[in-house]
Parts: sequence; structure tokens; C-alpha cells
Amino acid sequence: MANIQEDIFMAENYSGSELRITDEAMELNLSTTPAETPLLDDLFLADPPILLPVADDEESFLQSVKVYRERWLMLGLFCGSTATSAMLWITFAPIASLTQIFYGVSSNYVNALSIVYMAAYMPMTVVSSWSFQRIGMRNGIILGSALNFISALLRFLSTFMGGYPVLLVGQILGALGQPFLTNLPAKMASVWFGSEERDLACVLGFLANLMGTAIGSALPVLFTYTHDHQSIHMFGLLLTEFIIAMGVLVLVALFVKEKPLTPPSASESNRQHEGHAVMQEIQILLKNKDFMLLVLSVGVFAFGLTNCLVTVLEQLITPVGYTSDDASLFSGLTITCGIICSVFVGVALDKTHRYNEFLKVTLCAFAFSLLLLLLSIRPNNRVLLYILSGFMGMSMISLMPVALECACETTYPISEDLSSGILLSAGQISGIVYTLCVNILIDRQPDYVHYKFEKSYVLLFTSTLASVTIGYFYRGKYRRLEAEERTD
Repeated sequence: MANIQEDIFMAENYSGSELRITDEAMELNLSTTPAETPLLDDLFLADPPILLPVADDEESFLQSVKVYRERWLMLGLFCGSTATSAMLWITFAPIASLTQIFYGVSSNYVNALSIVYMAAYMPMTVVSSWSFQRIGMRNGIILGSALNFISALLRFLSTFMGGYPVLLVGQILGALGQPFLTNLPAKMASVWFGSEERDLACVLGFLANLMGTAIGSALPVLFTYTHDHQSIHMFGLLLTEFIIAMGVLVLVALFVKEKPLTPPSASESNRQHEGHAVMQEIQILLKNKDFMLLVLSVGVFAFGLTNCLVTVLEQLITPVGYTSDDASLFSGLTITCGIICSVFVGVALDKTHRYNEFLKVTLCAFAFSLLLLLLSIRPNNRVLLYILSGFMGMSMISLMPVALECACETTYPISEDLSSGILLSAGQISGIVYTLCVNILIDRQPDYVHYKFEKSYVLLFTSTLASVTIGYFYRGKYRRLEAEERTD
């Protein structure tokens, strides 16, 4: 009993009771007596105590942990919102030249439509986390969806009034709303799903954003397949996206709920007793050595490289004789294989909860697949590049949700949207730096005569080695799982 009192602190005093979870959740048993509450500042400095749910009697705790069927509806609505955000972000990338002609601007102005999303990500991550604490997750999702709606409206209006300035304002509003949605997969999964489904739900939420990117890349092809009647096609494209954003906002406003009547897991029940300022949580995260290793290994290097590769893939392969169509096929295979593999990884994580092992395996697979890909960028090597693109996608895309779940575990009970946002923000910032550096190195490469491991290849591969090396020292604790297992 003394050991239990040392490891567990309660939100309020209560008399000893036996705790048991049944129904759709799990079976838990615990008998304890009151304990004092330690300071949260000490939470990540050594072996922190784990806060467990409190119940005055067996019946009240019986109702305190449960999952509901509507969790899948909530996940579906969230997926629609985050997919819409990604769709609005990527729309003009595959039609950059047509966008220049339609709005009468240079390529730099078209690139700015995407860069504003990257520039706004870090500051808006802090704002969105603060907003979730103040107005709740439901209102935060509605706010993000509303910003998507206004963004889509202004983009549509720019086709016949205001031109590029109105379009840019629309993009900026969409960029402000993105972190309200992109940072939420892990939080949505924790709030609505039990420990046996939580990882898969996080993976699906993350993949929804990727699917939105695929939709945003495919839609312009349907509307801008010819140079004739460009105004009509741009009008139709942005009108279609406006209708999608409006429909998603209506559904979210009508049906999204803040949280279930009772928490889906012991760890989430515990978290509902906590309440801390965003800046205090950031300070705690900065003191968490495991989380900072994760930010360096996955955020700065792996996520940054991923964002860079998506941007410069065409520039890497065209000097060797491949076309933009080849680059599109390579990217399509990368995304498709990554999505399929990620679903299986999510199921495996739910079954095993071996987050650290999965993290290191996917990091090594990413480095190995990238090396093979770089070694294979040669003329008339199309089939092998197809295969390696799929292999790289399986590791590169699967790594992202695995890393988000690792962050949730090692930073618990800090809010998942904040830890996820910092990881993704690191990737956004480093992705810009990598892209600029690789572009400079590619421009300086001589014309292809015979294969050579170019300086741009050296930068990409050494960065993956740095990611794997730092990731090897990651020993994140499963704090969220410990909070649940202590109730067994």
C-alpha cells in the first residue's frame, strides 16, 4: 500500500474503494487510500508519479470509463475537416504555370500561396493549443473549419473580383486554421478511443490529411486540362472546393461533440483532472529530454526531409532524363504504399504498444530506402525507381503517426495537440531550409554524363543517418500506458 501511495496521486481525497471497468472498455481493479498531490513541474525530471482516475464508489467508476459508437462519426468528421485543409493548401502546386497566367503574377507569387502555410504553422500551433484550453476541442475544430470555409470563399471570389490579393488573403486565413486541425489526430484519438483502438484512430486521422493532399492535387487536373477558357475552369475548380469546405463546416457544426459522456480510458480520465497554461506545458516539454530527442531525430531531420523530398523529387530526377509525369507516378506510389502500410502499422501498434521499437525500425527503413533510391537515379531505371518509391513511402509515411504516438506517450499528460504541433512545426521549418539548400545544390550540378553521388544526395543521406543516430538514443517512457496499467 505504501508503494501505491508513493506512485499515485489523486485529484481529491476519497475513502478506499475497488475500481472496476467493464462494458466496452477493460477490467481494472485498484484499492488505495488518499495521497498528496506533487507539483507538475517535477513531472518529467525523474520518474514522475502517475495520476489515476478517482471514484467514490464502484458504481461511479463503472460509468467513468467507456467507449461509444459515435466515436467513429467524430473521427470521420475530423478527417473531413483536416482533409479539406490539406486540399486548400496544395491546390495551386500542380497548376503553378496556369495560376501565373490566370492571375498575371510571377512564380514567386504562386509559391507564396504555399509558403504562407509553412510560415504560419509554428506560431499558430501555440495559438491553437491555447484556444483548445480556452474554448475546447469542439469549438477549435469548428474554428479551423470556419477558417477553411472563409478561405475557400475568398479564393472563389478572387476569380472574378480582387484577383491575386484576395486569393492571397484567402490562403493566409486557411494557413491560420491549419494547426487547429493538423495537430489534432492524436488528441482526437485519446479523447474518443480506448487504448485498443487509439493508435489506429491516430493513424487514420493523420492519413486523412494526406488524402486531402492527394485530392487537392487531383482536382485541378479535372478543371484545368486545357489552356482554353481558363477563367471558366479556375472558376469551377475554386467553386467546387468552396462547396466542399461549406459542406464540411455545416456537418462539423451540427454533429461534432466536445467529448464523450465518460472518458474512453483510464489515462484520459486522469487527464481531465489536469489544467495547465500552454506556456507552462511548453516549458515542461523543453525539459523532457526524450521528447527533445524525438524533435531532433524525427521532427527536424525525418519530417524535414519528407517535406523536402515531396517538393524536390521532380528536380532530382529530371536531369537524368525523367519527366514530370514520372515524378507524379513516383509520388503517387509513395503516398499509396505509405497509406496502406500505415493502416497495418496502426493495427500492430494497438496490439503490441511497442512504440519505441516501431519508431527505430521505421527510421532505419527510411534511411535504407532513401539510400537505395538515390543510388538508383540513373537513366532507364524506371521500374526500380517505382519499386523503391513505394518502399520509401511505406517507411516514410508510417514513421509520422508512429512518432506522434511516441510523443503522446513520453509527454503524457501534456495535451497531444501541443506535442504533435511542435513535432510537425520542426518539420515545416527544417523542410524549408532543406528545400532551399537542395535547390541550390541541384542548380550547381553539372549535366548528367555518368552516375555520381551528387552533393545534394550527400546532404539528404547524411541527414537520414543523423536522424537514425539520434533516434537510437531515444528511450521514451510509456507514461500514458503506465497510467492505465497501474489500475490493473
